Amino acid sequence: MRKLLLVLALMTLSLFGASFDCSKAKSDVEKAICQDDELSKLDEKLSEVYTSFYLLTKEIKTDQRDWIKQRNRCQDDSCIMEAYTTRLEELNTSLANQRTFPKTYLDAMKEAQVTMGIKWSFPPINEKEQKIREESMKFKDDLFRFKEITFKPPLISGVAYDDSNLKEILGVCYFYRFDLGIGEFDHPKYISEGRKYWVEDERKPLPNINVSVWKTSAQDKEWFFIKPTDSGSAFLVDTALCKQERLKNNLVDALNYNREQVKRSQSGLDNSSIVVYKNQEYVFDVSWVKDSIIYFPLYKILGITASDDPTIQFTGGWVYFISYKYMTKSQTGEK
Repeated sequence: MRKLLLVLALMTLSLFGASFDCSKAKSDVEKAICQDDELSKLDEKLSEVYTSFYLLTKEIKTDQRDWIKQRNRCQDDSCIMEAYTTRLEELNTSLANQRTFPKTYLDAMKEAQVTMGIKWSFPPINEKEQKIREESMKFKDDLFRFKEITFKPPLISGVAYDDSNLKEILGVCYFYRFDLGIGEFDHPKYISEGRKYWVEDERKPLPNINVSVWKTSAQDKEWFFIKPTDSGSAFLVDTALCKQERLKNNLVDALNYNREQVKRSQSGLDNSSIVVYKNQEYVFDVSWVKDSIIYFPLYKILGITASDDPTIQFTGGWVYFISYKYMTKSQTGEK
């Protein structure tokens, strides 16, 4: 009779699927999952979502291990069900957010975690710098958990400048010719009161240029964020300007005389996009420096920059900034 009961018990344990081998279930929680159809399905669903991530970061793996420990403290089925429901909601949200990330960013994040370690250039010298670092680390934790951050899809991505859809999106601003360079190393002319003005020069086509455009909001205005790929500067243009019938079609003049409506970024931002982080829009960028450092900065749109000219460089200083650098295993703490 005892043998029969043992066989029936083993049959019951293997009756439902779960994501693990029920014949090897050890804890009371695992056994409870194997004996309950609904809990087994929740376990299988959670495993399916967990393995669907293109990039399973260290942060997500750590969270999962911590969650399993917490789940195993449950004393009844209702507690187990609540644990799965909460974790599934967290993972589904992170997975949905990750799917908005361009693959190039995910690959850079993976490279940073596999071969690099976080590296600050210098120790903080005051409380303000320490606070900036702490806030940046909080951003890093959210970024690598795909938490509260999504990439805003562009209106148009990586098209040649003669693309008819691009022309339709930009309206009369199309004739500013964002595919022509302004020169990253030009020396602007200074005139009265120390104001900086751009001097017209022969604008040459940027090599192998394609253009992407986002729509974003800042300071109670709607803007086009226009980024030539791999070369040149990014631009922020008031969408209201692009609807005007009369427009002097010269980007250099626009930077000089339409300063409230046309702004140029600092050099770089080759790998930038618009992101929404904690319900606010920013410029996100990934930068490689000498093939040894990866920067993940987040810029405030229309933040104040150079003191001599806070109008041309629109992205301001970074709000959050994480630097990864190639380091030895002993430096990163890896084993």
